[in-house]
Amino acid sequence: MLKSNHAETSRGNGTRENSLAGTQAPPKAILIVDDESSIRQLLVSLLSSQGYRTESVADGSLALRILEEGSEIDLVLTDLAMPGIPGTAVAEYLAEARPEIKVVCMSGDPRPHEKSLRRLLERRSVDYLPKPFTPMQVLQMVKRSLEG
Repeated sequence: MLKSNHAETSRGNGTRENSLAGTQAPPKAILIVDDESSIRQLLVSLLSSQGYRTESVADGSLALRILEEGSEIDLVLTDLAMPGIPGTAVAEYLAEARPEIKVVCMSGDPRPHEKSLRRLLERRSVDYLPKPFTPMQVLQMVKRSLEG
């Protein structure tokens, strides 16, 4: 179960069918990290409607706190440009400390973080989703990242 001490948390409660075993698998958990509340709300609504468990936070320091607590997270969707700790720092932490967690970095302008993002992409530590994006692009990226 996702832990949170943060006011803006939303959880979907759907389940996914495990086609190999014929049993219900628990829904995948996604942490959304973006300083824009409208983006967080959109992603929480979209992903929860598809049966994913979601939690959202407004900055990298809150994301790191959740991740360091050992919360059961399968995927992190993080903006690159945020006040304080940027999304690339969250992705670097995950690549070293929790490589089992998939990461998708999002940005409307990745240029300020180009070096870090390029290094993460080359190591195949992250996927990249440019903003603006459509709901279908988000769902396709999430599916691809979780399957990869």
